[in-house]
Amino acid sequence: LGKERAAAFVAERIAGQSGAMPRWLAAGDTEHDQPMLMAADVAWAPAGSDLAQQEPAGVRVTRLPGHAAAAQITREWLDACRG
Repeated sequence: LGKERAAAFVAERIAGQSGAMPRWLAAGDTEHDQPMLMAADVAWAPAGSDLAQQEPAGVRVTRLPGHAAAAQITREWLDACRG
């Protein structure tokens, strides 16, 4: 089982209770996270991470690494939830 299957399970449970599929937002930094990020509606990888260096299509790479990346992802995640 991968993270994408776990996230899909949670999304299906939410959809079953709310009647609509939730928007799937994901962040990850390693190759193991890539399937989850590819399945997400919006995905982020922190700059400087193994995954960001691969430049996967559809994944937003943060401007800065580390804590600054976490802050950027959190801001954009909240914006996506509000929008």
